[in-house]
Amino acid sequence: MRSLLFLIAFLSSYSFAGFEKISVTNLNLSYEAPYGEGTIDKVGLGYSLKGVEVPYKISLERTDRSFDITSDFLDFSWIHPYKFFYKMEKFSTRNMNFAIGGNTHHLESEQVFMVPEGRGEYLGSKVKAQCKGSATGELKVRVLEDCKTSLEASIKRIEVPADFILYQILYEIPRVPTEADISGDNFVLTSRDGHFNLQLYIKYYVYAGLRAHGYFQYEDNHETIAINIKQIKFGFLNVTNFVMRRLQAIIKSPNVKIDPPWIRINIGKPNEDR
Repeated sequence: MRSLLFLIAFLSSYSFAGFEKISVTNLNLSYEAPYGEGTIDKVGLGYSLKGVEVPYKISLERTDRSFDITSDFLDFSWIHPYKFFYKMEKFSTRNMNFAIGGNTHHLESEQVFMVPEGRGEYLGSKVKAQCKGSATGELKVRVLEDCKTSLEASIKRIEVPADFILYQILYEIPRVPTEADISGDNFVLTSRDGHFNLQLYIKYYVYAGLRAHGYFQYEDNHETIAINIKQIKFGFLNVTNFVMRRLQAIIKSPNVKIDPPWIRINIGKPNEDR
């Protein structure tokens, strides 16, 4: 689910409300708060598209209320970014491409590395996400609704810290028999008209094959994603009630409310309360 939330949170910023289309080609960025630098081949912000024969340098600086992006060809400020991004300790991309605003929105990156505030290191390799639809309205709403209509997201390999929430849940689940069919650590998430299926394979003392399906919708003028969990399976075990109880006990964020079978996550409030 993290890749979906990453895509949704990034695209939901009020800073992009005036744009019809946004595209980036071959972004390589390394950021360690409050500064970052990298290169980019091409960028489009709805009204122009800049391409050069060789990548050009960009710099990123976190200010009191924004991220300022500058280069010889581009000056842009992301005003009031979300706290998740604003308080990021480290972030890097390798060969990231994305385009949003048409009938198809996509994000693809060889590697995405992040260190959220106080949460350890997360590394995703071969990250892909694509949404298709015909929603109308402002960019934020179009992207969110199109991702509900048709979403394909995957991460080939994931590396997460030892305190990752799934590991905290696994501690209390019995070891899966060695003959269980668990083949790797691929993450795959799909959605068709809000009905989603998720699978994730992780090895940490035990082999964890986790599958979930359910339904999601938007509330509060697209500021909240509400996820209805129908079933969660670990190997052959139905662990839906167990996982939901553990999530209630573990998650203390004011932006997440768990009321089984619902999980509600606020994705629409920018970083304005500092």
